[in-house]
Amino acid sequence: MAAGLAIVVTDGWVMAEYIDHGRNGLIVPGRYGTCSWMDSNGILREYYKPVFSADPAVTNGLVEVLSSLIKDAAMRRNLGDAGLRGIETRFSIERWNRDIAKAFDKALS
Repeated sequence: MAAGLAIVVTDGWVMAEYIDHGRNGLIVPGRYGTCSWMDSNGILREYYKPVFSADPAVTNGLVEVLSSLIKDAAMRRNLGDAGLRGIETRFSIERWNRDIAKAFDKALS
């Protein structure tokens, strides 16, 4: 994203927190809940063995979105531009510092 390029990710772990499908990147479904999840106590659990083998849903999804990016230069440019703007604003070091300070202030109060 920081390089201004289109981003393609799977829906596993926390990618949806960073990527808004179709706006600043593309999310390929098929991994959500297979590698990490919250248990009934709210604790993050992780199990990465499923990513060591091909999943046809993920593979086909990757082929589909990558093919669309290859064919559509405007889409690549728009996704890359939006991702770069997000890095410069939403994910800036200044914002990170401000948000972490808020979290510490809240935790300490």
